[in-house]
Amino acid sequence: MKKKLTILALSALIILPLAVFAQNRAGQDNACQRISNALERIGQKTQQEEEKIRYRQEGISQDMDQKRIQREQNLEQKREQWDNNRAERFQKLLDRAQDETQKKAVLDFIASVEEAVLERREKFDEAIRIFHEGTDNLKARRREEAENRIQNYKEKEADAFEEALSDCGKGSDMKDIQQNLRNTLTQARQTYRERIQTMNHGQEMQGLAEAKRGAMESARDEFHNSLREALDKLRVGFPVEETEIL
Repeated sequence: MKKKLTILALSALIILPLAVFAQNRAGQDNACQRISNALERIGQKTQQEEEKIRYRQEGISQDMDQKRIQREQNLEQKREQWDNNRAERFQKLLDRAQDETQKKAVLDFIASVEEAVLERREKFDEAIRIFHEGTDNLKARRREEAENRIQNYKEKEADAFEEALSDCGKGSDMKDIQQNLRNTLTQARQTYRERIQTMNHGQEMQGLAEAKRGAMESARDEFHNSLREALDKLRVGFPVEETEIL
């Protein structure tokens, strides 16, 4: 009888730890599965955030393109109006010419003004082209920077979960695994936010706008100088007021 009790006791000493280990293993496996589930949930949230950023950037880009198109249309309308007004004033000057000498003076004046107008428009168009080229480059850079920052965060996120799952599979303490995972993700998010905040190209955009404005002002001053020179030549043999031209 004692022998049977001894055998039963020994069996219990062997089976009990195995049962406890099986329970712990099952608990560890469940914890690992929870980490996998968390990876899926967070991955979905990251994907949604990525889509929001892309949508916002596309909206900004489309808004800028629409405003550009509107400005170009307005400029073309104004130029057409200026051309019509200028043609009317030129015709009035020609109608006032009393002889061939005055008519030639007016025609020379018209040719000089038209040349000055063409030069001003070419310089305006070049300034606008350079500005648009610069803004397009800024948009492309911003888009690339955003993609890089998102990709970098996704890689850090994936690495953090991969390490957590690896430690979980090795049977490491779950509290340590969860804390390490939480710390790594928090740091990754903080780094991501800081890098997103640095994507501010306002000063560069301002520089492009100032360069465009400066080029246009210079072209406008040159045009007015050319116009006054042509007007001074016309006045030699043809009386005309500046208000009739400008």
